[in-house]
Amino acid sequence: MTIGRKRPLTAGSLDGTLIRVPDTPANRAFFGTVGTADDSGPYPQARALPVTCCGCRAMFAVPHGPAGADKAASEQALPDEAMERCPWLLDPGWIWLMDRNYHGAARIARLIASTHVLIRLKSDIPLRGTSPILPDGSYEAELSGDGVTITVRVTEYYVTVEGQAVPEMFCLVTECATRRCMSGWRWKTGHFSAVVAAG
Repeated sequence: MTIGRKRPLTAGSLDGTLIRVPDTPANRAFFGTVGTADDSGPYPQARALPVTCCGCRAMFAVPHGPAGADKAASEQALPDEAMERCPWLLDPGWIWLMDRNYHGAARIARLIASTHVLIRLKSDIPLRGTSPILPDGSYEAELSGDGVTITVRVTEYYVTVEGQAVPEMFCLVTECATRRCMSGWRWKTGHFSAVVAAG
């Protein structure tokens, strides 16, 4: 699956999941369990971040670690492992789709130093608008955190599912359309929305 016409990018996905592992004392001690405060879940589980191709569903890598820790903290650290152990995956010819478990501005800055991202943000992540609404309905903004600020292009939209309006507004950000090297690459909000749904 590719995005863009003049300079197409291949779409990949970074999305967390849980994997059951055999219930042994060693696995329970290392991986922990989820869903119970006293670590009494039926199976220990690994928290993983499959790195996959959206077009063919090929899985390139599966960074993983204990699931018993805080979900946000444990899942957010997994992109670091991917960047350190599989740097060849973070190619400028790819755009990586990421869902709402926000990985922080500093980590995103590391990713976009070598590749591209399209991220669905939670409603509580602040954006500082730096442009008026552009002709395609998007706008530019700054995303800050941990002493780092990055410039992103933002699109916001509502989704209708089976005739019902979803009350939550969806917010997508990418740095692609803000880079000079991407001049001539068309930002197509509807196409991005379809790719996120497919990914």
